[in-house]
Amino acid sequence: MYCNAALEGISKATISDDRKPALMGEAIVLRAMYYYVLTCSFGDVPFYTENVGSLGALEKIAKLGRMPAGETRKKLIAELQEYVPHLPQARTADVPQNRISAPIAYMLIGKMALWEKDYTTCTNAMEEIRKIYGQLTQYSLTDTYFRNKNTGESIFEVQYIWSAAGLKRQRTLPVSSRPPRPPARAPTMA
Repeated sequence: MYCNAALEGISKATISDDRKPALMGEAIVLRAMYYYVLTCSFGDVPFYTENVGSLGALEKIAKLGRMPAGETRKKLIAELQEYVPHLPQARTADVPQNRISAPIAYMLIGKMALWEKDYTTCTNAMEEIRKIYGQLTQYSLTDTYFRNKNTGESIFEVQYIWSAAGLKRQRTLPVSSRPPRPPARAPTMA
């Protein structure tokens, strides 16, 4: 809902038209991420792109049924592919102010394409990430410490937030984005 409102606000904003596609791309990436988590967790979910700016719009959206997860993902992939060229084609750690860059969009395209068994789209997205990040052999697998923020190999970071009590880490997204755990097996009697 917030992403849809942001997209409408950006489209009507009095900023230069050449800045709008990158800003809209950021909102589209966030909306795709939220729908990715929803479809991974629940399968078919209501999908809408309208701004809920009036009671009439809210009533319309409240009556929506569930859209098949595959159809939702295909729409999101197409939308991401349209806007990813407008995002910074740079490693996340190299983007000023921690703004969303193209690799997170490509990563979402790849993840959703895998769900749909669209291996060509996934491969193409991963190749785009490799163009930006280079060969994986340059990143050591033995010294990756999760306590270090915004390292060169990071594609998406969940930032810390400040409060009077100190820095806090938001844990919802990393937990939601991890692969599901296999069901626990009951112990067998020998």
